[in-house]
Amino acid sequence: MNKKDQAELKKQFNRKNKCISRICGCYFDIDGNKRLTYGSSFLNIPEEEDIKYMKILSTVIGGRLGKLLHNCAYDTREEMHGDMHRLLTGLRDSELKDEGLLEVFYDRMIEKLPKEGNYLILLAYGMYDVPKKGDDGFLQRDESESVYTYLVCAVCPVNLSDGALSYNEESNAIESRFRDWVVEMPERGFLFPAFTDRAPDIHTLMYYAKKGEKLTDSFLTETFGLETPAPDKEERENFQQLVTGVSREEGMSIDVANAIQNELALAIEAHKDDAAPFELDKHEVKNVLERSGVDVSACSEFDELYRDCCKDRPLTAENITSGKKLDIRIRDIRVSVPRESADYIETRIIDGKKCLVITADEDMEVNGVPVEIREE
Repeated sequence: MNKKDQAELKKQFNRKNKCISRICGCYFDIDGNKRLTYGSSFLNIPEEEDIKYMKILSTVIGGRLGKLLHNCAYDTREEMHGDMHRLLTGLRDSELKDEGLLEVFYDRMIEKLPKEGNYLILLAYGMYDVPKKGDDGFLQRDESESVYTYLVCAVCPVNLSDGALSYNEESNAIESRFRDWVVEMPERGFLFPAFTDRAPDIHTLMYYAKKGEKLTDSFLTETFGLETPAPDKEERENFQQLVTGVSREEGMSIDVANAIQNELALAIEAHKDDAAPFELDKHEVKNVLERSGVDVSACSEFDELYRDCCKDRPLTAENITSGKKLDIRIRDIRVSVPRESADYIETRIIDGKKCLVITADEDMEVNGVPVEIREE
């Protein structure tokens, strides 16, 4: 699934389009005890609840690709022998009306989820009548090309609301607010099957993880039989480790470090209209380093180093950049500078000490107060 597919599907998630026809839920406590299970036609849900359900479900499918939302492909062996793939297919085909399959699904999820608190598992069945795309690229709403049926699941923490004072309109008084168990935005979730090239892709599950640690734990592998993708933080750390290893012989100058970020920014800009997040394979990473001034030829073990640091996986360009700023850290001092202003920064050895020098050819302020630089 790429960004265009994702954007088209997400537009359906509102009350007007009625893309969700049934929703089911299971609330369980920290000990894994099921406290409540329910199922309902989505059309029977009051509008004030409908809006909240839609917000939760759209969060799962609206995560940034490659960062919060990941394409996770099944191999043919898992599809043939993996009971979870068959279970998801059965749930979709039954339109979430098979109570036996739902109980099996809830039990599997509760068994594998880390016991960190109370949770609500939401599972929704949806249908999208995919309109035909004309020669001009516009969708022809009156002509259907195919029907895409799918499941969206959201795993939401349920926590006790904070105590506070509130205004009681009936008693016309300020009183202590009643504390209640509140369903929060999802920590995990998935879309199955993926919506790829405007059609169902039964070989792929889209997995949502709000935080990196929710992506790297064993839940995805043990529950769905899928390989865990590298989170953006891990990719960035792997790239940093690779650059450090490649430049260990000659060292890295601040100019070269900034040039690497500029090269990545140029690559991202060149591919900004791509449907999928731009990725660099091993050879493209090597070219970026060479164009930035890194003597890659001095590192005879580049292939081995890339394998050790990056597991021979391609790297998502947006995940390995530092954004629009050059971030410099020395002990507990942090200097953050826009990349276009990096020319004002240099390193020198003064009186035998390594120094970071910032050219101050304009007025300087400290905590908003103008200060002067005086001759000794």
